[in-house]
Amino acid sequence: MIFELEKDLMVFPHPELPELDDPSGFVAIGGDLSVERLLLAYDYGFFPWYAFKDKDIHWYCPRQRFVIFPGEVHVSHSMRTLMNKNLYRVTFDAAFDQAIRGCSTVDNRINQIGAWLGDDIIAAYSKLHTWGVRIAWRCGVARSLWAASMVWKVALASWARACSRASQTLASWR
Repeated sequence: MIFELEKDLMVFPHPELPELDDPSGFVAIGGDLSVERLLLAYDYGFFPWYAFKDKDIHWYCPRQRFVIFPGEVHVSHSMRTLMNKNLYRVTFDAAFDQAIRGCSTVDNRINQIGAWLGDDIIAAYSKLHTWGVRIAWRCGVARSLWAASMVWKVALASWARACSRASQTLASWR
């Protein structure tokens, strides 16, 4: 079942509803990309992901997530050797606009079918940036951009709440 969100009503369906059974995690359509809605969405594990040329905002909340636990990461000998060469430079909150626009246009992504990082998403995330809610990070090799991503400060608080909810849910299953 796919829920339809209204622009003037700031709600999402409960992420554990049995009706949310789409394997991709697609749960809702509509709403808007206001900072308030994005913060609420991320707080409950939802995120917008859609082909911006279609204009309808799609919201996802996959039941299964890929999680990297820092204490469980194994850095191989060859990776540690590469890291010790200091060939890479990592920056945080530097050149946000260039990073997000670069992600949108690299390899002509903006013109590909299913491109999701259009002007509306860029504007919404830029507003989050001005609110100080996210962190942009880049990893560069020499002067070329190797990777770019955005991580939200709010994700830490959301993660803590999600862990709390998950532990309560797991406890109820036992």
